[in-house]
Amino acid sequence: MFDAADDAVGVPAEIVDEITWYMREREVSRADLAGAMGVSPGRVSQILSGGERLTQRTLASVLAALG
Repeated sequence: MFDAADDAVGVPAEIVDEITWYMREREVSRADLAGAMGVSPGRVSQILSGGERLTQRTLASVLAALG
C-alpha cells in the first residue's frame, strides 16, 4: 500500500527558500528549529541545504515545528 508520508522527495529550492524566509522573518535560528524538532542543528542544516532527498514526514515535522 502506498503511504505518501514515507514517499521520499527532493526538496525544491522554492520550499527551502520559503522556510528560510519564514525563519528569518520570525527570528527562528537553526538551533531553535532543531530543538523544536528534536534533532541536531546539523540535521536542520542538511534539511535546509535542499540537496538531499527527504520524506514528506520530515518536511511535515519542519512545518509543525515552525507552527
